[in-house]
This record gives sequence, C-alpha cells and structure tokens, in this order.
Amino acid sequence: MPFQEGIDFAARAQAADVLVSHYENPAVTLARGGALRYPGVEVLNNGTHALPPQTVTVTLPAGSGLLFGTPAAPDHQLTVRDATGNDTQYHGTVSVDGQSLTFTNVDLRVPSGQSQSVMWVCVSADSTAPLGPTSVEFSIGTRTSPSTTLDIV
Repeated sequence: MPFQEGIDFAARAQAADVLVSHYENPAVTLARGGALRYPGVEVLNNGTHALPPQTVTVTLPAGSGLLFGTPAAPDHQLTVRDATGNDTQYHGTVSVDGQSLTFTNVDLRVPSGQSQSVMWVCVSADSTAPLGPTSVEFSIGTRTSPSTTLDIV
C-alpha cells in the first residue's frame, strides 16, 4: 500500500474483520529427533458479522529443521477449535519445498464479533535442527502471526 499521509494504521487494525496472534502459552519444548508438538495461534473476529471461509497458510522457518509431522508420518492437517471446544480438521496442500501448507475454505469458527478460536498444526524437529527458540508462521489472508514459541532442545 503506498504511503498516505494521515492514515491511522492503529485504527485500521482495530477495524479489521479478523485478527491473528500467537497463542498466549509459555514456550513449548521440542526435542530433536521426532517428538511431536502443536504450535498455534489465536483468531479473533474483530467485526460484527460471520466471516466467510478463508485460506490459511502455515510456513516453517527456513533452516529451522522443523517438519510437518515426522519423516515417517507426515501430518498435513490444521485443527481449528472454537470457543465451545469443538474441533474441525482440514487437510492441506504441501508446497514443493515442503516448507508450507495451504488450507482452503477454512471456517475460522468465529461466527460473531469478538468470537475467538485457536488453530494449530503438528510439527517435529529433525536431529540436526538448530537449538533455541523458533516459531511457525500462520497467515490468514493478509494477516500473519508467529505461533506459540517452540524451544528446540
């Protein structure tokens, strides 16, 4: 978007229909070599109406040694949990390089203003993954957020 003087970006963010942010949990420890963890994000309907189905893309950070699932059991699923604890799963399309999953027609499970849901994927760290904190990136349309922090040990 070209710069326009006088635009209040904070007000624009508050007026967005959907907000996505890292899931407010402590960092999750992820051992190298196949342990499974489930990084996620929170989704908030910041509008006043139901949102149409969305495209969600989940991307692994380059050079992180993270995998969707494990080498022996790839997992290309996204889970969305609504405020009442009901889960819906979506099967994604993996990119050619294996670093991202794209899910289409995802019901974010936020039917009205201020509704919240959470979503997550399954990851593991290979035996050569760099130690330390990392996260997975979730994008819903043009909105992007890092997931819960994963501390690779």
